[in-house]
Amino acid sequence: MHEGHDPDDGAEHERFWSEGFKEVIRQHVGQKVTTDLLGEKAFINLYQERYGVRYKTFEDFARRIGEMVTIGAENGADDAFDEINGAFLGEAPLPYPRRYARYSWPEAFSEETKKELRVAVVEEYGKDKAWQSIYQEHYANRYPNYTDLIQEVAGLVVLGAVNGADDMLGKIYGAFLDARPLPVARRYPKRLRAW
Repeated sequence: MHEGHDPDDGAEHERFWSEGFKEVIRQHVGQKVTTDLLGEKAFINLYQERYGVRYKTFEDFARRIGEMVTIGAENGADDAFDEINGAFLGEAPLPYPRRYARYSWPEAFSEETKKELRVAVVEEYGKDKAWQSIYQEHYANRYPNYTDLIQEVAGLVVLGAVNGADDMLGKIYGAFLDARPLPVARRYPKRLRAW
């Protein structure tokens, strides 16, 4: 480090995308998955045979799976935003919604949570001046109004979160099948705002 150099220089110039909508994911997804696992006593034998040493109780094990699925959902929402921002930067159409043909049990999102998440994204990003400007410059001929664009964005983010949760369940089931420890689940770093 150079003398007189402050490592935080430039930190004030970094701006991150808002992530308040993720609170909906954190409030509902893990709780639903954990409740479903406990209610069905799903995987209790597997827990006792393979994971009892690592997790003190079956409840701890189910709670950890719920946390992991929550992280998967958050990361899936980030992936969706990355695709959306890529489309914006390239002045391209928004990505096509890619729903999975089948989703794993337990379903991480209730219909109510999907609706709540959609509303949160619309409220949070609907006021974004940069997105409003991009709409005016590049998307006004594709969408009758800005609200329609934001509604489509919100739908893509919800779908990304649902798919991300399912991707994490797939990794967990893979660990079960191969008798491995539960996979690592880490949140992505905050998304840096480049525009």
